[in-house]
Amino acid sequence: MYTKLVQAFYYFNIIVQSVFSLLCPVGLLTLLAWFLSDRGYTGEWIYAVLILLGFAVGLSSMFHFIGGATAQVRALEKAAEEKQKERSKANKENEREDNR
Repeated sequence: MYTKLVQAFYYFNIIVQSVFSLLCPVGLLTLLAWFLSDRGYTGEWIYAVLILLGFAVGLSSMFHFIGGATAQVRALEKAAEEKQKERSKANKENEREDNR
């Protein structure tokens, strides 16, 4: 039960950080567009350009994070399976010794 709870938190963490990785560049570049437009440095067109750029950067960041995070989760799952196999092997050896 404990491992399933921890695994659920891993997946929840991946989802939350993925959304944050997507939205953070969009938000920051929207603020930059507002600043540039408000000060009169550029026209209103800068919003479209920077929001699209932020979305593209956010998607790239999100996919990069998801790739790394899923690789880490796979490694943890593989380690847990190997540990389970070692336990079952040790249990079988203990049963053989007890039968002797």
